[in-house]
Amino acid sequence: MRGWERVGFRDAFDGLSRTILFAEDTTRPDYYVAGKRLGSPNRPSSGGNFGVSNGAVKGAAWAGSRNAIPKDGFTQDGKSSPGPCPINCTNNNEMYSFHSGGVHCVLADGAVRFLSQTIDIDTMPSLITAKGHELIPLEDFAR
Repeated sequence: MRGWERVGFRDAFDGLSRTILFAEDTTRPDYYVAGKRLGSPNRPSSGGNFGVSNGAVKGAAWAGSRNAIPKDGFTQDGKSSPGPCPINCTNNNEMYSFHSGGVHCVLADGAVRFLSQTIDIDTMPSLITAKGHELIPLEDFAR
């Protein structure tokens, strides 16, 4: 699947209950790392993340074409990328919330689930793609 390709329900080979449509990325455009607002930029090295300028995350509009959440991950301190942390280390184009332990996601079947921040970063692409034929057990989805 290419970015912004049109996908219908019948195309969700992984199953609608195992495909994330939307996930929290709270406080954007303000820049947060590990629960703290940072006023100064801290640019990640990964080209998949849009970076931070003057304490604001770029591409932060809700329906903007640059609001994608890539699978680069960050280090646990949220200051460099790539890394093993896909959730709650930074809101710089990563899933982020102030909920203890994870984020809420809307699945393609309409359900809202809590996704644990301890999920393995290599499992994430299976949940955010529809056509990969990966059948992730639901117990792996939210620990």
